[in-house]
Amino acid sequence: MKRQFQRYRQGILKSERGTIFSAPGRPVSGGRQRPRLRIALGYPNSYEVGISNLGFQTVYRLFNQEESVSCERFFFEKRLKEGGCYTLETGSSLTSFDVIAFSISYELDLIHALRLLKEVNLPLLARDRENENFPLLMAGGIAPTLNPEPFAPLFDLLFIGEAESFIHDFVRVFLGKGKKDKEELLTELSQLEGVYVPKFYSVEYDHRGGQRSFVAKGKAPERVKRVIDFDLGKHPAYSPVISDLSHFKNTFLIEVGRGCPHRCRFCAARAVYSPVRFGSPETLLETIERHQCGARKVGLVGTLLSDYPGLEILCSDIVKRGFGLGLSSFRADKISLEILEYLTESGERTLTLAPEVGEEKLRLAIGKKIRDEEIFKGAQLANRAGIRRLRLYFMVGLPGETADDMKAIVELVEKIKRDYFRGNVRISLGPFIPKPWTPFMYAPYSPRGDLKRKIRLLKSRFGRLSGVSFQAQGLRSSEVSAMISVGTRLVGEALADFVSTGKSLKSLLKSKGVEMEALLYTERSPQDLFPWDFIDLGGDKKRLYGIYKKKAD
Repeated sequence: MKRQFQRYRQGILKSERGTIFSAPGRPVSGGRQRPRLRIALGYPNSYEVGISNLGFQTVYRLFNQEESVSCERFFFEKRLKEGGCYTLETGSSLTSFDVIAFSISYELDLIHALRLLKEVNLPLLARDRENENFPLLMAGGIAPTLNPEPFAPLFDLLFIGEAESFIHDFVRVFLGKGKKDKEELLTELSQLEGVYVPKFYSVEYDHRGGQRSFVAKGKAPERVKRVIDFDLGKHPAYSPVISDLSHFKNTFLIEVGRGCPHRCRFCAARAVYSPVRFGSPETLLETIERHQCGARKVGLVGTLLSDYPGLEILCSDIVKRGFGLGLSSFRADKISLEILEYLTESGERTLTLAPEVGEEKLRLAIGKKIRDEEIFKGAQLANRAGIRRLRLYFMVGLPGETADDMKAIVELVEKIKRDYFRGNVRISLGPFIPKPWTPFMYAPYSPRGDLKRKIRLLKSRFGRLSGVSFQAQGLRSSEVSAMISVGTRLVGEALADFVSTGKSLKSLLKSKGVEMEALLYTERSPQDLFPWDFIDLGGDKKRLYGIYKKKAD
């Protein structure tokens, strides 16, 4: 094992404690039979980010609770010059496992996953791994659930939806079939709800690289239905591993619910996590008491955190039990002084809000139904409660945006800083990226030149404001994220070539017949065949288009 990785591994295992370990860094094995299925579960980003992801942590826990299964973790660390392709628990090479599984939340993490596979000399394209001697490669998470096609040429199997109820069935089928006949194994797995086996579908493209046809072959279902875990009480999502090296240091994370009752036109949370489901306060508190592993702080997580019924009472109960409190991003119109005071008493000094845009009229047009006065009130309450850092998220390049909207962002921040909040304000700006199954999936991505001019203007204006810092997401990485968000299998093949050769991604896309204008910069219509049309997320293309045109006009 590489010396640098060994030091990295020892440092992480030393920092960890959890309820599924019999010793630091070792899955529970006492009393269980020898594992017949070994799974390497990867989060293709840093340990700090991955160990803070509840989806990844929950899948890790549920796999290890299965009899005859041993699941070990690995991560992608840019700082590791060598040896990043071993697991934490035993330091085993990824190629020694039966299954290599990835949890992918962000589009760019697909590139990290490919780099890990390259490091262990695995062929990047699934068609080059037909031999059963190769591990089965699979992926799940938000990114492949929304649009699995850029992942399709790279993985043997993709899972669509929430994995809690899928894991047991996957293990049952795999142990029943084994890897001896990979084709037969994939055929049976493809009959499970939420399973997409790309090789069982044929795809054709037009002269610009757009998708022209998509046909299921053999026993493969014509549409793949997103799996939903309706019983959050049965499989509560919490962090079974606590680490001092996590982004949320010494914090026990627990999910309060899924879904989103709001209708922001740009956001995919409603499509991915619907319907709205809340965990009961009793279940949440019981889970905290049983599994918190000596954590000093409890972090409440959820896309609908601000809408949790009785949130103030839940926070009060957690604080009364002696825990500090952490909350994920909050809606400005749902903030209360009481909750903010719980945060500051716990030592939290930062509050995150997402106005998205500066102009109220545009904010309402994109479905973010929060008034300026509600944002000002939220900032004022944060100031009263002792919050010292206010983080504000904005987007640029939205449909219907004008030059005046850049001015409105600056004016909104100026007013917050002048009249409502005395602490430091940090502005985070990211380009709008069209997301599948949202009304704005029909909208084009803004050309880099337009985005660069707007960002340069904002950076100049914010540079003159005292107590205000500004950070914009890189335009090159945002553009690649957009390609993966709306792309086809051709994008996945180009990404594999990019990782293998280091050549220009744009030139590789062009060599495969993909025009950037058609891929990113052209408005779509309901007649277009989207790469994700075969996924059943419960959405209706024509209804989404009606919402898009109504708000865009």
